[in-house]
Amino acid sequence: MAVAAGLVLGACYDRLSIDPHGFACATSEQCGGALACVRGRCGDAHRAELTDPVRAAFFRLDYPFSWKSPGGASPHQTPSLGHYTALDALPQHLRMFEWAHLDVALTYWWGNGSPTDSALSRFMPAAEHSDVRWAVVYMRETADHPSGTELIRFLADVRVKFSAVPNYYRVGGKPFLYVMSDPRAPTCELADRWVTANANKEAGVYLALRPSSAMDGGFSACPSQPGAWLDFDEGQPELARGDSFSVSPGAFDWNAATPELERDPTRFELNAAHLAASSAKLQLVSSFNDWSSGTAVESAVEWSTDGGFGRYLDILHQHGNSQ
Repeated sequence: MAVAAGLVLGACYDRLSIDPHGFACATSEQCGGALACVRGRCGDAHRAELTDPVRAAFFRLDYPFSWKSPGGASPHQTPSLGHYTALDALPQHLRMFEWAHLDVALTYWWGNGSPTDSALSRFMPAAEHSDVRWAVVYMRETADHPSGTELIRFLADVRVKFSAVPNYYRVGGKPFLYVMSDPRAPTCELADRWVTANANKEAGVYLALRPSSAMDGGFSACPSQPGAWLDFDEGQPELARGDSFSVSPGAFDWNAATPELERDPTRFELNAAHLAASSAKLQLVSSFNDWSSGTAVESAVEWSTDGGFGRYLDILHQHGNSQ
């Protein structure tokens, strides 16, 4: 995702104590009701955690800005909702998530202060009535490789920022962070930097890493181990690797003349059955609405159904159980 953003690191935590996710507090009594004061903010600290397996899908929240590529290309398929603004379409998308038994929306995030961060601060409060949880896929590692004190401060910032958000996805009480790897970097070096920094008392997120293509396999032998290794390949119908099992309905990049993976609902139904039967911690769908890569399972004109959810979401509904 070509989003220009600056990563804010090392700032004091006071700037996070008042934001769209909650109000500043000193005690839980100041929050009232079922809310609790968690690290300076009111939030629902008691929402039940999801149990494994968890089903997640990549979710883009940068529409209407991403309906055309810089070169002028448009998606090869047409969503049933048209070229929507993502926040306006949120009520319909939440219903689609629940219908397809999708538990978590994984959103691309370029760090504090980025356009994706600003969008996320609007989406999560607007979705609090739903059981769908939200989590970020940290994209900055694909370009920069923070380490040491800088990385510790960033992880501490993430922990504080998301710990009290009611509908943020947590594992063992810790906010979930999925780090997208730089495909050129060795996987064990990635794990060493992130796991070491996350062990600091100021940090403490649930850390999930994507193995880089520079080390195809062998990540389980790395000296440093995150909470989970999660992987996917949009060009493969299904992929069982690490702690995840991923499926793809198809892949047809908007700048490509031919698809990387042809769409076939019959084939996808078999993949969805394998997904539901897997014992992976994370059952991953790539993606819910990444129309630029042609991987969306969201309803489209090309695969609409009478129920309004579309063929691919109907298949996931048939092969999945809600939490």
